[in-house]
Amino acid sequence: VNQAAGTQIPVGTNSGRTEGPIQSPSHDFVGNQTYTSELIVVTTNGCIASTQRQVSSQGLVVVPEEGILNEFDNVFDAGWSPEPNNPVNSWVLSNGHDYPENNNMWWTGADGGTYYDLEDSYISSPCYDLNALTKPMVHFDLFYDAQESQDGLVLQYSIDGTTWENIGSNDFGIEWFNETGIAARPGDAPNNSNASGSGWTGQSTGLVNARFNLNQIPQGNRNKVQFRMAFASDGGLSEGSAGFDNFFIGNKEREVLLESFIDDAVADATFASQSTQTVRESQITNGAGYTDAIVLEYHVNVVEPADDYYSFNPDDSRMRQAFYGVNQVPSIYMDGMFYTDSSMVQQDTIALDVRGLTDPEFDIQITPVNNAEPDIIRFEITVEALQDMTNVPLQLNVAMIENISGG
Repeated sequence: VNQAAGTQIPVGTNSGRTEGPIQSPSHDFVGNQTYTSELIVVTTNGCIASTQRQVSSQGLVVVPEEGILNEFDNVFDAGWSPEPNNPVNSWVLSNGHDYPENNNMWWTGADGGTYYDLEDSYISSPCYDLNALTKPMVHFDLFYDAQESQDGLVLQYSIDGTTWENIGSNDFGIEWFNETGIAARPGDAPNNSNASGSGWTGQSTGLVNARFNLNQIPQGNRNKVQFRMAFASDGGLSEGSAGFDNFFIGNKEREVLLESFIDDAVADATFASQSTQTVRESQITNGAGYTDAIVLEYHVNVVEPADDYYSFNPDDSRMRQAFYGVNQVPSIYMDGMFYTDSSMVQQDTIALDVRGLTDPEFDIQITPVNNAEPDIIRFEITVEALQDMTNVPLQLNVAMIENISGG
Protein backbone atom coordinates (compact mmCIF):
# COMPACT_ATOMS: atom_id res chain seq x y z
CA VAL A 1 0.00 0.00 0.00
CA ASN A 2 1.41 3.34 -0.99
CA GLN A 3 1.14 6.01 1.69
CA ALA A 4 2.22 9.63 1.72
CA ALA A 5 5.28 10.46 3.77
CA GLY A 6 4.40 11.17 7.39
CA THR A 7 1.19 9.16 7.37
CA GLN A 8 0.55 7.88 10.89
CA ILE A 9 -0.53 4.38 11.80
CA PRO A 10 -4.21 4.41 12.86
CA VAL A 11 -4.81 4.74 16.58
CA GLY A 12 -5.65 1.41 18.21
CA THR A 13 -3.66 -0.77 15.77
CA ASN A 14 -2.68 -4.04 17.50
CA SER A 15 -4.51 -2.93 20.65
CA GLY A 16 -2.59 0.33 20.62
CA ARG A 17 0.86 -1.31 20.69
CA THR A 18 1.79 -0.18 17.15
CA GLU A 19 2.19 3.52 16.45
CA GLY A 20 4.23 6.17 14.64
CA PRO A 21 4.85 6.92 10.94
CA ILE A 22 3.88 4.09 8.64
CA GLN A 23 7.35 4.17 7.03
CA SER A 24 9.07 3.62 10.42
CA PRO A 25 6.60 2.26 12.97
CA SER A 26 7.31 1.13 16.51
CA HIS A 27 5.68 -1.85 18.18
CA ASP A 28 5.50 -2.76 21.86
CA PHE A 29 5.94 -6.54 22.07
CA VAL A 30 4.28 -8.40 24.94
CA GLY A 31 6.41 -10.74 27.05
CA ASN A 32 9.17 -13.10 25.96
CA GLN A 33 8.06 -14.47 22.61
CA THR A 34 9.37 -15.29 19.15
CA TYR A 35 7.63 -13.63 16.20
CA THR A 36 7.85 -14.07 12.45
CA SER A 37 8.61 -10.70 10.90
CA GLU A 38 8.12 -10.19 7.17
CA LEU A 39 9.54 -7.47 4.95
CA ILE A 40 7.60 -6.88 1.74
CA VAL A 41 9.02 -4.65 -0.98
CA VAL A 42 6.82 -3.30 -3.79
CA THR A 43 8.57 -1.54 -6.68
CA THR A 44 7.06 1.28 -8.71
CA ASN A 45 6.56 -1.29 -11.49
CA GLY A 46 4.40 -3.43 -9.25
CA CYS A 47 6.95 -6.18 -8.65
CA ILE A 48 6.75 -7.74 -5.17
CA ALA A 49 9.43 -9.49 -3.11
CA SER A 50 9.44 -10.54 0.52
CA THR A 51 11.62 -12.16 3.17
CA GLN A 52 10.89 -13.48 6.66
CA ARG A 53 12.93 -13.80 9.83
CA GLN A 54 12.27 -15.01 13.36
CA VAL A 55 12.61 -12.18 15.90
CA SER A 56 12.60 -12.71 19.67
CA SER A 57 11.28 -10.08 22.04
CA GLN A 58 13.01 -10.22 25.39
CA GLY A 59 12.07 -8.17 28.41
CA LEU A 60 14.22 -6.57 31.09
CA VAL A 61 14.97 -8.80 34.07
CA VAL A 62 16.11 -7.06 37.25
CA VAL A 63 18.61 -9.34 39.00
CA PRO A 64 18.16 -9.18 42.79
CA GLU A 65 21.07 -9.14 45.25
CA GLU A 66 20.68 -12.88 45.84
CA GLY A 67 21.01 -13.57 42.12
CA ILE A 68 18.85 -15.37 39.58
CA LEU A 69 19.06 -18.96 38.30
CA ASN A 70 17.88 -20.01 34.83
CA GLU A 71 17.12 -23.73 34.87
CA PHE A 72 15.54 -23.80 31.39
CA ASP A 73 12.42 -25.75 32.33
CA ASN A 74 10.58 -24.53 29.23
CA VAL A 75 11.40 -23.04 25.83
CA PHE A 76 11.02 -19.43 26.91
CA ASP A 77 12.37 -19.80 30.43
CA ALA A 78 13.63 -16.33 31.41
CA GLY A 79 13.52 -15.26 27.75
CA TRP A 80 16.46 -17.23 26.32
CA SER A 81 16.00 -18.10 22.65
CA PRO A 82 18.11 -19.35 19.72
CA GLU A 83 18.81 -16.99 16.84
CA PRO A 84 20.88 -17.99 13.80
CA ASN A 85 23.34 -15.80 11.98
CA ASN A 86 22.84 -18.03 8.96
CA PRO A 87 20.09 -20.49 7.97
CA VAL A 88 21.29 -23.36 10.23
CA ASN A 89 20.93 -23.45 14.00
CA SER A 90 21.29 -26.67 15.97
CA TRP A 91 20.34 -25.27 19.41
CA VAL A 92 17.54 -27.30 20.98
CA LEU A 93 16.03 -27.49 24.45
CA SER A 94 15.67 -31.05 25.71
CA ASN A 95 16.73 -33.28 28.56
CA GLY A 96 20.41 -33.07 28.17
CA HIS A 97 22.13 -35.22 25.54
CA ASP A 98 24.23 -37.72 27.54
CA TYR A 99 23.33 -36.11 30.90
CA PRO A 100 19.92 -37.56 31.88
CA GLU A 101 20.35 -36.40 35.47
CA ASN A 102 19.59 -32.90 34.22
CA ASN A 103 16.20 -31.72 33.15
CA ASN A 104 16.10 -29.46 30.12
CA MET A 105 19.28 -27.87 28.86
CA TRP A 106 20.23 -25.92 25.75
CA TRP A 107 22.52 -27.94 23.47
CA THR A 108 23.52 -28.18 19.82
CA GLY A 109 21.81 -31.41 18.78
CA ALA A 110 19.22 -30.57 16.12
CA ASP A 111 21.10 -32.39 13.35
CA GLY A 112 20.41 -35.91 14.58
CA GLY A 113 22.12 -35.36 17.92
CA THR A 114 24.96 -33.20 16.68
CA TYR A 115 25.56 -29.76 15.19
CA TYR A 116 25.60 -28.69 11.55
CA ASP A 117 28.56 -28.07 9.28
CA LEU A 118 29.26 -24.38 8.70
CA GLU A 119 27.06 -23.40 11.61
CA ASP A 120 27.23 -19.87 13.03
CA SER A 121 24.52 -19.59 15.66
CA TYR A 122 23.82 -18.44 19.16
CA ILE A 123 21.26 -18.51 21.92
CA SER A 124 20.63 -15.16 23.55
CA SER A 125 19.32 -14.05 26.91
CA PRO A 126 16.96 -11.24 27.83
CA CYS A 127 18.38 -7.93 29.04
CA TYR A 128 19.45 -7.99 32.67
CA ASP A 129 19.73 -5.09 35.10
CA LEU A 130 22.79 -5.93 37.22
CA ASN A 131 22.89 -2.77 39.31
CA ALA A 132 21.91 -4.59 42.52
CA LEU A 133 25.06 -6.75 42.26
CA THR A 134 28.22 -5.51 43.99
CA LYS A 135 30.49 -8.46 43.08
CA PRO A 136 28.89 -9.79 39.88
CA MET A 137 29.67 -13.20 38.43
CA VAL A 138 28.17 -15.96 36.30
CA HIS A 139 28.35 -19.70 36.61
CA PHE A 140 26.68 -22.53 34.71
CA ASP A 141 26.97 -26.22 33.92
CA LEU A 142 28.69 -26.84 30.59
CA PHE A 143 29.74 -29.67 28.32
CA TYR A 144 31.39 -29.59 24.93
CA ASP A 145 32.47 -32.22 22.41
CA ALA A 146 33.51 -30.33 19.30
CA GLN A 147 36.20 -30.82 16.71
CA GLU A 148 39.27 -29.57 18.53
CA SER A 149 40.65 -26.21 17.42
CA GLN A 150 38.12 -26.09 14.58
CA ASP A 151 34.66 -25.86 16.20
CA GLY A 152 33.63 -24.40 19.55
CA LEU A 153 31.53 -22.04 21.62
CA VAL A 154 31.99 -18.81 23.56
CA LEU A 155 30.04 -16.70 26.08
CA GLN A 156 29.66 -13.01 25.24
CA TYR A 157 27.86 -9.94 26.55
CA SER A 158 26.45 -6.75 25.04
CA ILE A 159 25.25 -3.47 26.49
CA ASP A 160 23.60 -2.26 23.28
CA GLY A 161 22.40 -5.46 21.56
CA THR A 162 24.77 -4.86 18.65
CA THR A 163 28.36 -4.90 19.87
CA TRP A 164 29.43 -8.12 21.59
CA GLU A 165 32.49 -8.90 23.69
CA ASN A 166 33.86 -12.16 25.04
CA ILE A 167 33.47 -12.57 28.78
CA GLY A 168 36.93 -13.29 30.16
CA SER A 169 39.78 -15.05 28.43
CA ASN A 170 41.91 -18.16 28.53
CA ASP A 171 43.65 -19.25 31.75
CA PHE A 172 41.36 -17.19 34.00
CA GLY A 173 38.24 -18.10 35.95
CA ILE A 174 37.17 -21.68 36.65
CA GLU A 175 36.68 -24.17 33.78
CA TRP A 176 36.79 -21.17 31.41
CA PHE A 177 37.96 -20.88 27.80
CA ASN A 178 40.56 -23.48 26.87
CA GLU A 179 41.84 -22.15 23.55
CA THR A 180 42.56 -19.09 21.46
CA GLY A 181 42.50 -19.54 17.70
CA ILE A 182 39.42 -21.70 17.13
CA ALA A 183 39.16 -21.75 13.34
CA ALA A 184 35.37 -21.22 13.12
CA ARG A 185 35.57 -18.20 15.49
CA PRO A 186 32.29 -18.60 17.42
CA GLY A 187 30.49 -15.33 18.08
CA ASP A 188 32.64 -13.40 15.61
CA ALA A 189 29.80 -12.35 13.31
CA PRO A 190 28.64 -9.82 12.45
CA ASN A 191 31.16 -7.31 13.86
CA ASN A 192 34.39 -9.25 14.42
CA SER A 193 33.36 -9.82 18.02
CA ASN A 194 35.75 -12.76 18.46
CA ALA A 195 38.63 -12.16 16.10
CA SER A 196 40.93 -14.10 18.47
CA GLY A 197 38.81 -17.24 18.12
CA SER A 198 38.69 -17.74 21.90
CA GLY A 199 36.33 -20.18 23.57
CA TRP A 200 35.78 -23.80 24.48
CA THR A 201 36.78 -26.52 22.03
CA GLY A 202 37.71 -30.20 22.08
CA GLN A 203 36.13 -32.37 24.75
CA SER A 204 35.24 -31.45 28.33
CA THR A 205 35.59 -33.89 31.20
CA GLY A 206 31.87 -34.49 31.39
CA LEU A 207 29.63 -31.77 32.76
CA VAL A 208 31.76 -29.02 34.32
CA ASN A 209 30.78 -25.89 36.24
CA ALA A 210 32.23 -22.82 34.50
CA ARG A 211 32.66 -19.58 36.49
CA PHE A 212 33.85 -16.05 35.75
CA ASN A 213 33.48 -12.56 37.18
CA LEU A 214 31.64 -9.79 35.32
CA ASN A 215 34.05 -7.02 36.28
CA GLN A 216 34.74 -6.08 32.66
CA ILE A 217 31.18 -4.81 32.15
CA PRO A 218 31.41 -1.04 32.75
CA GLN A 219 29.77 -0.15 36.05
CA GLY A 220 27.82 2.67 34.43
CA ASN A 221 26.33 0.34 31.78
CA ARG A 222 25.00 -2.54 33.84
CA ASN A 223 21.33 -1.62 33.58
CA LYS A 224 20.76 -3.44 30.27
CA VAL A 225 23.18 -6.34 29.80
CA GLN A 226 22.50 -9.20 27.42
CA PHE A 227 24.37 -12.51 27.20
CA ARG A 228 24.68 -14.97 24.37
CA MET A 229 26.27 -18.40 23.99
CA ALA A 230 27.60 -18.55 20.45
CA PHE A 231 28.58 -21.70 18.55
CA ALA A 232 30.38 -22.08 15.24
CA SER A 233 31.71 -24.94 13.12
CA ASP A 234 33.73 -25.22 9.96
CA GLY A 235 32.96 -27.50 7.05
CA GLY A 236 34.77 -30.52 8.47
CA LEU A 237 33.89 -33.20 10.99
CA SER A 238 30.74 -32.50 13.04
CA GLU A 239 29.90 -35.48 15.21
CA GLY A 240 29.72 -33.96 18.71
CA SER A 241 27.68 -31.31 20.46
CA ALA A 242 27.86 -28.72 23.23
CA GLY A 243 25.41 -27.37 25.76
CA PHE A 244 24.78 -25.53 29.01
CA ASP A 245 22.33 -25.50 31.89
CA ASN A 246 21.62 -23.81 35.25
CA PHE A 247 22.83 -20.36 34.22
CA PHE A 248 23.32 -18.29 37.39
CA ILE A 249 23.86 -14.52 37.55
CA GLY A 250 24.60 -13.11 40.98
CA ASN A 251 27.25 -12.04 43.48
CA LYS A 252 30.46 -13.72 44.46
CA GLU A 253 29.83 -14.76 48.07
CA ARG A 254 33.13 -16.07 49.38
CA GLU A 255 35.36 -13.86 51.51
CA VAL A 256 38.97 -14.98 51.05
CA LEU A 257 41.32 -14.87 54.04
CA LEU A 258 44.89 -13.75 53.31
CA GLU A 259 47.21 -14.30 56.29
CA SER A 260 50.70 -12.88 56.14
CA PHE A 261 53.48 -13.68 58.64
CA ILE A 262 56.22 -11.05 58.67
CA ASP A 263 59.06 -9.67 60.75
CA ASP A 264 59.96 -6.00 60.24
CA ALA A 265 63.62 -6.90 60.78
CA VAL A 266 63.57 -9.13 57.66
CA ALA A 267 63.60 -7.12 54.42
CA ASP A 268 61.88 -9.78 52.28
CA ALA A 269 59.12 -10.11 54.84
CA THR A 270 58.42 -6.38 54.73
CA PHE A 271 58.25 -6.54 50.93
CA ALA A 272 55.79 -9.45 51.20
CA SER A 273 53.57 -7.36 53.44
CA GLN A 274 53.48 -4.58 50.87
CA SER A 275 52.77 -7.06 48.07
CA THR A 276 49.88 -8.64 49.97
CA GLN A 277 48.24 -5.26 50.33
CA THR A 278 48.93 -4.56 46.66
CA VAL A 279 47.17 -7.79 45.66
CA ARG A 280 44.14 -6.71 47.67
CA GLU A 281 44.13 -3.16 46.32
CA SER A 282 44.81 -4.13 42.70
CA GLN A 283 41.56 -6.06 42.60
CA ILE A 284 39.75 -2.86 43.60
CA THR A 285 41.54 -0.52 41.21
CA ASN A 286 41.66 -2.82 38.17
CA GLY A 287 37.97 -2.56 37.42
CA ALA A 288 36.38 -4.74 40.08
CA GLY A 289 35.62 -1.93 42.52
CA TYR A 290 35.74 -4.46 45.36
CA THR A 291 38.08 -6.99 46.91
CA ASP A 292 37.48 -10.61 47.86
CA ALA A 293 40.26 -10.45 50.44
CA ILE A 294 40.30 -10.06 54.19
CA VAL A 295 43.95 -9.43 55.11
CA LEU A 296 45.38 -10.43 58.48
CA GLU A 297 49.00 -9.61 59.19
CA TYR A 298 50.89 -11.35 62.00
CA HIS A 299 54.19 -9.94 63.24
CA VAL A 300 56.45 -12.72 64.52
CA ASN A 301 59.93 -12.80 66.02
CA VAL A 302 62.39 -14.54 63.71
CA VAL A 303 65.51 -12.39 64.14
CA GLU A 304 66.58 -9.90 66.79
CA PRO A 305 65.83 -7.20 67.66
CA ALA A 306 62.20 -8.14 68.13
CA ASP A 307 59.60 -6.59 65.85
CA ASP A 308 57.83 -3.73 67.70
CA TYR A 309 54.37 -5.00 66.78
CA TYR A 310 55.32 -8.49 67.96
CA SER A 311 56.57 -7.12 71.27
CA PHE A 312 53.29 -5.28 71.81
CA ASN A 313 51.16 -8.44 71.31
CA PRO A 314 53.26 -11.63 71.11
CA ASP A 315 50.71 -14.20 72.31
CA ASP A 316 48.19 -14.00 69.46
CA SER A 317 50.87 -14.08 66.77
CA ARG A 318 52.65 -17.03 68.42
CA MET A 319 49.41 -19.03 68.59
CA ARG A 320 48.68 -18.56 64.90
CA GLN A 321 52.32 -19.19 64.03
CA ALA A 322 52.17 -22.49 65.90
CA PHE A 323 48.86 -23.44 64.24
CA TYR A 324 50.47 -23.27 60.78
CA GLY A 325 53.94 -24.34 61.90
CA VAL A 326 55.50 -21.18 60.47
CA ASN A 327 59.29 -21.13 60.89
CA GLN A 328 60.31 -18.64 58.20
CA VAL A 329 59.18 -15.31 56.85
CA PRO A 330 57.60 -14.28 54.63
CA SER A 331 54.91 -16.95 54.86
CA ILE A 332 51.54 -16.25 53.30
CA TYR A 333 48.37 -18.34 53.42
CA MET A 334 45.23 -17.99 51.30
CA ASP A 335 42.30 -19.71 53.01
CA GLY A 336 44.81 -21.94 54.78
CA MET A 337 46.76 -22.79 51.60
CA PHE A 338 50.47 -21.96 51.77
CA TYR A 339 52.01 -19.35 49.46
CA THR A 340 55.76 -18.97 49.89
CA ASP A 341 56.07 -15.78 47.89
CA SER A 342 53.72 -12.86 47.27
CA SER A 343 56.00 -10.98 44.90
CA MET A 344 54.03 -11.98 41.79
CA VAL A 345 51.16 -9.55 42.24
CA GLN A 346 49.31 -10.36 39.00
CA GLN A 347 49.44 -14.11 39.59
CA ASP A 348 48.22 -13.77 43.17
CA THR A 349 45.44 -11.37 42.13
CA ILE A 350 44.21 -14.04 39.70
CA ALA A 351 44.39 -16.66 42.44
CA LEU A 352 42.40 -14.37 44.73
CA ASP A 353 39.69 -13.89 42.10
CA VAL A 354 39.47 -17.62 41.36
CA ARG A 355 39.16 -18.44 45.05
CA GLY A 356 36.45 -15.80 45.38
CA LEU A 357 34.46 -17.48 42.58
CA THR A 358 34.04 -20.69 44.59
CA ASP A 359 31.05 -21.33 46.83
CA PRO A 360 31.57 -20.65 50.55
CA GLU A 361 31.25 -23.56 52.95
CA PHE A 362 29.64 -21.44 55.67
CA ASP A 363 27.55 -18.35 56.21
CA ILE A 364 28.93 -16.56 59.28
CA GLN A 365 27.08 -13.64 60.82
CA ILE A 366 28.63 -11.52 63.60
CA THR A 367 26.25 -9.28 65.54
CA PRO A 368 27.46 -6.76 68.17
CA VAL A 369 25.69 -6.94 71.52
CA ASN A 370 24.99 -3.79 73.51
CA ASN A 371 27.24 -3.67 76.52
CA ALA A 372 27.68 -1.04 79.24
CA GLU A 373 31.18 -2.17 80.20
CA PRO A 374 33.67 0.14 78.42
CA ASP A 375 36.56 -2.34 78.16
CA ILE A 376 34.56 -5.35 77.00
CA ILE A 377 33.23 -6.10 73.52
CA ARG A 378 30.43 -8.62 73.25
CA PHE A 379 28.99 -10.17 70.12
CA GLU A 380 26.93 -13.10 68.88
CA ILE A 381 28.11 -15.41 66.11
CA THR A 382 25.78 -17.50 63.94
CA VAL A 383 27.37 -20.17 61.76
CA GLU A 384 25.35 -21.97 59.07
CA ALA A 385 26.89 -24.80 57.06
CA LEU A 386 26.12 -24.37 53.36
CA GLN A 387 27.62 -27.73 52.43
CA ASP A 388 27.51 -31.18 54.03
CA MET A 389 29.90 -31.12 56.98
CA THR A 390 28.97 -34.49 58.46
CA ASN A 391 31.96 -36.00 60.31
CA VAL A 392 34.14 -33.00 59.40
CA PRO A 393 36.05 -31.67 62.45
CA LEU A 394 35.42 -27.94 62.79
CA GLN A 395 37.10 -25.19 64.77
CA LEU A 396 35.92 -21.58 65.03
CA ASN A 397 38.57 -18.88 65.45
CA VAL A 398 37.68 -15.27 66.21
CA ALA A 399 40.15 -12.44 65.56
CA MET A 400 39.95 -8.77 66.44
CA ILE A 401 41.92 -6.51 64.14
CA GLU A 402 42.73 -2.84 63.72
CA ASN A 403 42.23 -1.31 60.31
CA ILE A 404 44.74 1.43 61.13
CA SER A 405 47.56 1.19 63.62
CA GLY A 406 50.09 3.70 64.89
CA GLY A 407 50.47 6.59 67.28
